[in-house]
Order: sequence, then structure tokens, then C-alpha cells
Amino acid sequence: MLSRHHAGATGAPTFLRLRLGFGDDGGGLGGEIYPAVAHLPGANEDARAGRGRTIPVNVELGDVAVARFHGRQAAKNGEMRQSATFLCFPIAAICGSIPHMNRREFLMTSAASGGSLLLAQAAPADTANAARKLIEPASGPNVAGPGLPDLSPARWIWFPSGRTLPNTFILFRRTLQLAAKPRRATGWVCADSRYRLEVNGQRVQWGPAPCDPRWAEADPLDLTSLLQPGANVLGATVLFYGSGDGTWPLGKPGFLFWLEIEHADGRVEKVVSDAAWQAMLCRAWPPGHPKRWYLRALQEEFDARLYPENWSRADFQPDAHWLPAMPLNGSPNKPALSTNYYEYMLDLGGGPPDTQLRPRSIPLMRESVVPVAKLAETYWLDWRTSPQD
Repeated sequence: MLSRHHAGATGAPTFLRLRLGFGDDGGGLGGEIYPAVAHLPGANEDARAGRGRTIPVNVELGDVAVARFHGRQAAKNGEMRQSATFLCFPIAAICGSIPHMNRREFLMTSAASGGSLLLAQAAPADTANAARKLIEPASGPNVAGPGLPDLSPARWIWFPSGRTLPNTFILFRRTLQLAAKPRRATGWVCADSRYRLEVNGQRVQWGPAPCDPRWAEADPLDLTSLLQPGANVLGATVLFYGSGDGTWPLGKPGFLFWLEIEHADGRVEKVVSDAAWQAMLCRAWPPGHPKRWYLRALQEEFDARLYPENWSRADFQPDAHWLPAMPLNGSPNKPALSTNYYEYMLDLGGGPPDTQLRPRSIPLMRESVVPVAKLAETYWLDWRTSPQD
């Protein structure tokens, strides 16, 4: 809880009152967290309070607060044993922002925009307006260098659905017939939130790199050495985080693929993501599975019995679980956040207007296969009760 109170006299200090609740997550820290010590330049010494209660702190507008929070150890004596510096912020900015935003507006402008609360270094004179700018989404940064080509006629695609639970895995598959080995096969690929690309059952690459979903980055492709004469299969496993993790804020689900193939006779063919792809909801990873921690990805649980083995090979026969992919309305030159797919958790439709799809700004990861020398040991786990409990 955070509230403010103004004193009657002009120039009198603003009172900042903070109270944070903290539940026991199994790590030993329980009870609640309170600001046990808060010292601010020019603050009254009587603002330094004891433990275990909500603390009013007297501060002047423009002061910068450094609050030390103590956690109450889950023990009978109730001693305060955990402490860490937790916040550093301009009081004027925080206080000025409180009356202008309700909970839903805060979630939509912070989580959906991919931004966090930007903390200023000093409080400007117009504190109320400046505070609103801290929480409103920032405009796109200027990026030097070449951009992406026009990715039309590619479409953002997804599994046919009205909503997608957090931590859902979708498999995308497309067959490609080639009369001869191509001279060149290069392009771009992107997904929200992560993809793993395969060609003819062989792992190729994964991405994208962590970035702001408003200015998502597409990864370059070079499949020249992987495509062969005859039947080829392009496959992608796409994970949608939903509520995000420590490296990816909330976005919208989607997969985008654009490949330009130059044949030996000089013809140029484009293979793009569209309704010709097949999609499967892969329940080997349970959709909606919880996260390990708010800054981490899902607590992964994989049931190999439900996984379609060799699904990205040419001899695989898709069953009724494979459906034509659903094209999403939206430009292929903008991120998945700008499509019409409905994000039900925050009631989001078309996404923010200031978005752009950009080329990857850092090199791709280089992967190598390291053979296993030997199996050191193995165990068999026998559950006495259901692991779901």
C-alpha cells in the first residue's frame, strides 16, 4: 500500500506512507515486509521508525528516498533477520503519479507495453505531469542501420483459438517440394515468445533474443545447406509465455516466417507463414502450467507419451490434431503485439500504435553438439502418491 498526505502549510513536507505485504514462498522468509529504516535528505529524524508496523516517512518534494526493508523471519521470536536495500526513487515522481492511475491502467501501460516503472534521477518542477510520463509507454528508440525488407505476403499465424493460456507450446509444420537443391535460401523468422526452428528433423536455431515486444526483433535465416531435392519439412516449436518472464514482458502469441529461395535457373520463390502451415497444440507440455518464480519461465513438465516423435521429418503423417494455421490480422512488418489476436488476461485488442519489427541487434547463438562420454548413474523414481499433488 502506498499513499500520500500533504501538510497544510505551503512548503511543508509531503508524507509518504508505504506498507508492503510479503507471503511465505517456502524459502524461509515469512510474515510481512515493512520499511524498518528510511532515511531521506532533509527528512525528520522522527520518521525513523521501529519494526513490524506501517511507517510514515516525512520527505520534501524532490528528495530521493533510499528505503531499507527488513523481512521478518518465520520464527517464534519474530526477530528481523533479513534485510536488503529495496527502493531508490524520487518522492515527488511517485507521489505525483498515484492519483492518476488505477490498477488496470497500470497493468495495461506497464505489462502490455513491455516497460517497467522508469525511475527518474531528479524530480522536475511539474511533478504531476512528469510522473505520468514515467509510467506512460516511451516512444520507439532511433536505431541506425538497415532494417528488414518488406515481409509481405507473410502473415502472423497461430493455432486456431479464441485465447491462449500462459506457457502454451504450439508446433508449426510445412512441407516444401524442391526439384533441385537451391542456390540460396535466406530469410527471417520471429515469434512471441520463443521459437525453435527445425528443418527435416534437424535443429537449426532458436530465438528471438530478449527485446521489447513493441519493437520485436526478427532473426536472420540461412537454410541453403539444409534444403534438399524432393520433400522438405519446415518445423517450429513456439512457446508463448503469456504473463512473461524475467527477459520477456507480456505480449501476444504469434509465429512469423519469411524465406526467399533462389533456384538454380534464377527463379525466386517465397515461402511464408500462412494458412498452408499446419499447427498442433502440443499437450506434452501442459498449457497454462505455472511459472517457477515471477522472474523465471515456466516450471517445465514434459510428458513424452504425448509428444509426436519425428513430427518435423518428411515421412511423418499428421493426424486429426494438426489443423490449418490461423492467420492473424496485422502487418508482417510489425510485431505480434499489433495483431488482432485477443489477449484475454488484460483485455487487449489491437495493441499500441507505435510498434515496429526490426532485425536482430545481436549475433545468433552458436551451438555445438558435445557427445556424452558415458552414463554415470541412473535412478528410477517410484511415486507413492500422484506427483500432481
